[in-house]
Amino acid sequence: MSRCENCGYEAPGAPERCPKCGARLSAPEAGSPPPPVGGGRKTIAIADFQGIGGSATPRFELVLEKQQRTLAFEGSDVLLNRDNVDKDNPSISGAAHARLTFENGRWQITDLSSNGATFVQVNGTVPIQDGDLVILGQTVFRFKSET
Repeated sequence: MSRCENCGYEAPGAPERCPKCGARLSAPEAGSPPPPVGGGRKTIAIADFQGIGGSATPRFELVLEKQQRTLAFEGSDVLLNRDNVDKDNPSISGAAHARLTFENGRWQITDLSSNGATFVQVNGTVPIQDGDLVILGQTVFRFKSET
């Protein structure tokens, strides 16, 4: 697991960039324990998270309908790229393909790919809602909001 020094996100595996903010990750030294998250505070599993101060963390899913597989994400600002969407798909940008943000109770998606290969009829930032189809590269997902 790699910890992003920029946003504190703990990325599973050893991706080159942080799946949440896109910052370059440095590989942990062999045999060294992972650094504490949040200044040594207890880290909880996403499934156990109940929210802080009564407000739940925004969550959404991307559903690969042909493969009958679901990718779950959480946070109000999520960067989508090859590392956290489909590692074996070169049509998805490795650095930053799209960003989903949750603002004022609505999801928005922004195309960040160099060739404009995010399709929800996106031109800049647009609202996204439960059930919308999102195409990143050559892969089709159905967006499911849990918020």
